[in-house]
Amino acid sequence: MNIKNTLLAGVAAIGMAQMASADVYYRVTGSSAFADASHTAILNVFAASGNSLTSYAYETSALTGSKVAIFKGTINGITGNVIVKTKFNGSELGIQATAHGDNITFLNDSVLPASGSTASVASSNETDVTAPSACHSDTWQSASRFAAGATVTVNGSPVTYTALTGFDGASGTVGVVPFKFFATSDAPFSNLTTAQGSALWGAGKIGLDAFTGLSADASKYVFATGRDIDSGTRLNAMLAIGLSANGAIKQYQPSTSANVQLTATPSGTANKLIPFPSGTINGVSVALYNNGYNSGGNMSKAIGCAATAFGGTTGVAAVIGYASAADCDSRIAANQNKELSLNGISLGNAGGNYKTVTALTGGLYTFWCYEHIYYSAATAADTTGIKTVADLIANQIKNTDATILLSNMTVSRLADQGTIAY
Repeated sequence: MNIKNTLLAGVAAIGMAQMASADVYYRVTGSSAFADASHTAILNVFAASGNSLTSYAYETSALTGSKVAIFKGTINGITGNVIVKTKFNGSELGIQATAHGDNITFLNDSVLPASGSTASVASSNETDVTAPSACHSDTWQSASRFAAGATVTVNGSPVTYTALTGFDGASGTVGVVPFKFFATSDAPFSNLTTAQGSALWGAGKIGLDAFTGLSADASKYVFATGRDIDSGTRLNAMLAIGLSANGAIKQYQPSTSANVQLTATPSGTANKLIPFPSGTINGVSVALYNNGYNSGGNMSKAIGCAATAFGGTTGVAAVIGYASAADCDSRIAANQNKELSLNGISLGNAGGNYKTVTALTGGLYTFWCYEHIYYSAATAADTTGIKTVADLIANQIKNTDATILLSNMTVSRLADQGTIAY
């Protein structure tokens, strides 16, 4: 007997056994607008027959509204535990990281309880620094700053991005996301036209007379705020008002009297509006005014008030922002934000259930997008179980848990904010 070969065979067998029982990790990033639907789908996949959910944790007080979470359980046909980690912080960031293999910070396994769930996990526990398996995106990759073949200066060096693969081998569409323009609660108007929007985000602020037609309102101003360049919501909003998808715009930052960004509904009148400070977003330089919020929910909170809250800035008549319906509906319902119709068509507050809102599903209301799930090259080619988990979640969203199912729509479009086909 060849002892050396026998020992090697034994080591190999042990190694293969370890590989066979290794835990499967699926890490997904991207669209914050689709976080709730994604988390619901993940729970439902683990709840399916033959599967089980052991524990999960998330960063806010409730899973609904949370953008960062971790789930652990078992899935029939996969040996070992399945751990799903989410970090939803913008469609553009999702495409950027997934198309180049850039690391994202996910929650560490140690936050998982032995069983059940744990809420309000601190963001300091985001110590799992790993490239994502997939991203959820409010846009086609072709519309992204990080489109296949695009070269972008990141941290001072050119980076070229690769093509991503839709979970279905095509566009990867799994559902529809509705967006809204909205204003401070006392805005003296209720509609936004394409022309008004284009002028507003082109200049950052325009006279109230552009909305009321009254010459006496020329000395009062409507200000623009919004998301940063990581946001697919921003890309869709700019296309919806006739601006370019990734062009420079002007936005103001709701701030305290000390120039600190507001991320909660203001109280008092000492706040002000300042040009959004310049900065660097995931290595990409962003000029003064062209920056924005990294969260639609926080931006909605910041203008969830009357315009008088910004008494530190002269002549504020209203502030307008944009977000997914999920990020602003609760404040619209509480009369903290004022929903604006777009070109005379209102989506209305349906309490989260837009599947039967015919203005949307029938194509009259146009401020919506398809949600896509894109896989990295490694995930698309995976045979270890990662793609199996990814496919289960993607199909659960597409068939059941999307905010608006593809089957609910009686219209379609072939590009972000493109012509609607009836």
